[in-house]
Amino acid sequence: MRKVLSFLLVSCCFILILLSLTGCLKKKDSDKGVEILFYTRFTPDDMPLWEEAIAKFREKYPEARIKIENYPYGQYWEKLLTMLTAGMSPDVIFLESTRLSVFVEKGGLLPLNDYMKKGELKESDFDPKVVAAYKKDGNLYGLPNDIAIYAMFYNKNLFDRAGISYPDADWTWDDFLAKAQTITKLSDKDKIYGFAIGWTPILWVLQAGGDLFENNMNPSKSIINSPNSIKGFHYVLDLMYKHKVAPSEKEKWEERQ
Repeated sequence: MRKVLSFLLVSCCFILILLSLTGCLKKKDSDKGVEILFYTRFTPDDMPLWEEAIAKFREKYPEARIKIENYPYGQYWEKLLTMLTAGMSPDVIFLESTRLSVFVEKGGLLPLNDYMKKGELKESDFDPKVVAAYKKDGNLYGLPNDIAIYAMFYNKNLFDRAGISYPDADWTWDDFLAKAQTITKLSDKDKIYGFAIGWTPILWVLQAGGDLFENNMNPSKSIINSPNSIKGFHYVLDLMYKHKVAPSEKEKWEERQ
């Protein structure tokens, strides 16, 4: 099984320069150079940036040919695991830190420790907490490309219509619920919800003092059923099913059809 290099969703040029030092690339004859199979899940907005970075890499390493296979997010992980199981892994992949353990346990990732010692990049070039997310058992398996940050946006027009103040740095869960309830009451023939729940349940769990594991860097024991974790989940569920200030999962599903 060929192992692959992974990196989080800083610079493609830097990452690919590092690739040129590895032994996991598919060697072709001298006339054809080196082919790097790059599995991605780019969006149309991402592609120009990556094409520019790859072009700069090719200027420095003209013998390298970058073959990109791009898949929608929903298909990407299934495709990647299938290729890994079949022993046909790509050379470079995108890998979310939460999926690291699965790929390490399958023996599909190449530790970068030795290459970091030889190359230009240093761990100190990156945020230590982000790098730590890609370490397991003393090995570094990836480098960050970007970091997903959650933010809450609010509609000033709805706040103004409801006659309530905008959120500030000191608002609490109770304040949030009260504002959501007031905005929901603005509904007439068109339903207005005070809040739309996206990929956020874990944020409420964390705010309540809960978490997924005792140690997320080296997960061995889940605490998802701890009192604090349950408190966070209950709050989110109550927004939908008790207070009805957010659409239920059924309503969101029906809206997408």
